[in-house]
Formats: sequence, structure tokens, C-alpha cells
Amino acid sequence: MGKKDITLQDFLGDPYIFADLFNGCCFGGEQVIHAEELSPLDSVQCTKDNRGTPGKRARDIKKLLYCQSPAAVLAVENQEYTDYRMAVRCMRYDADGY
Repeated sequence: MGKKDITLQDFLGDPYIFADLFNGCCFGGEQVIHAEELSPLDSVQCTKDNRGTPGKRARDIKKLLYCQSPAAVLAVENQEYTDYRMAVRCMRYDADGY
């Protein structure tokens, strides 16, 4: 993991900054998500590839939002450059979580 990744993960690991990021991007700045409602989640999950070989994948930041039922899982992936495959990678993370 590069120095930029570690720095950004540390920065976004702060629940206040994480909540502000989602509030700004998803809710036009309205304070819908509050830091007190966020809990850290393990970002490593066990997976299998197309051949059934076990492995592990890790998201950059993953938090549980619990303000009412049902709860929501919020995740952030850092990119240093534009990679259009990132959307597919994120969908794979979500699918592996089920």
C-alpha cells in the first residue's frame, strides 16, 4: 500500500470527515449522516474467484451507519488516477459480501 493510500485512509477513517464526505456528495451538504452513527467495519472479506480459488479483498474504508432500521454499509475507494474498472470492482466487493 502506497503512502498516499495510507494517508487518505487515515484521513477518511475519521468518522466526522467520513460523514461530511457522504453528506456533501449524496445530500447536497445537508447533515443527514452524523459521525456518532458510524461504526468501523473490517474492510477485508474472504472471496472466491471464478475458478473457486479462495482469496481476500480489502476495501479502503468501510463503515456501518446505524441511525434507524435497517442499517447501511458505506464504503469508500481511493483512486490516484481514473480507472473505469473501479465500478465493476466495487460491485464485486458488494456481491462478495452477500
